[in-house]
Amino acid sequence: VAHSFPTRRSSDLGVALDQIGEALATPSEGALDQVIYIGDGTPTWGTTDRAALAERARVGLHGAPLYALSLGKRESRDLLEALSGASGGRTSRPQTLAQVDAFVAFLERAPEVRRIAQVEVEVPGIEGVRAPISATWFEGERPVIHFRAERDQALPTRVIVRGRAGDEAFEQTLAL
Repeated sequence: VAHSFPTRRSSDLGVALDQIGEALATPSEGALDQVIYIGDGTPTWGTTDRAALAERARVGLHGAPLYALSLGKRESRDLLEALSGASGGRTSRPQTLAQVDAFVAFLERAPEVRRIAQVEVEVPGIEGVRAPISATWFEGERPVIHFRAERDQALPTRVIVRGRAGDEAFEQTLAL
């Protein structure tokens, strides 16, 4: 099932999320189970606040993940990452046709891959932890986390990963 919106010079992502949410909530043959967005992700009309749009995606998409291809000169990848991360999806900014092909291949298998959405990382005693930009981690990935300890500070002994696995809260502590 495909749904597209008219091309305009302005985009109201909030309205688009609401309309897609309505389509997801309406039972039909060939019901939607994932959302694919292609565009720059820059809201220029209506709701433009990143947190408000991410919450709209989390609630309004009824559990369907949003996958985004971030395109354009003024693309807003951070907003698209917030939307896809809130819904358990993924954002890609392809630079080549081969990268677009790889994203399409990923989309074909994505519904079967386990994932943690809305990922947050904590390293106790450390401020300024840098985790991957993607807030959804898929099974088999090996995300890299960066942090800096002060010279006189003891090195941390653990990392805590929190998120959502389906409808359940997820938390895992990993020893360093």
